[in-house]
Amino acid sequence: MALASASPPKKTNDDLACENVIERPKVIYNAKTGKFAMWLHQDSPDYQAAHSGVVISDTHIGRSTEAPAVFQPDGKYYLIGSSCTGWKPNAI
Repeated sequence: MALASASPPKKTNDDLACENVIERPKVIYNAKTGKFAMWLHQDSPDYQAAHSGVVISDTHIGRSTEAPAVFQPDGKYYLIGSSCTGWKPNAI
């Protein structure tokens, strides 16, 4: 699943530039706002930057898969995960 960007990064030093690393995205839908949020790990090609990122969008592109997700209904935290795979996504 991906979130659409209105405009691609124009500078090579942008966090989302093609040569940088974007990995382990988690996309959730917020029913209260009607928007999708993608949490991700962003890094430099040599893995020296190590940033977390959040992208908000009205729409998403592609199929969604169930991945590890943390949510907090009624003040209690829950984690949904899979023991099927580790770093690799589960088969669709």
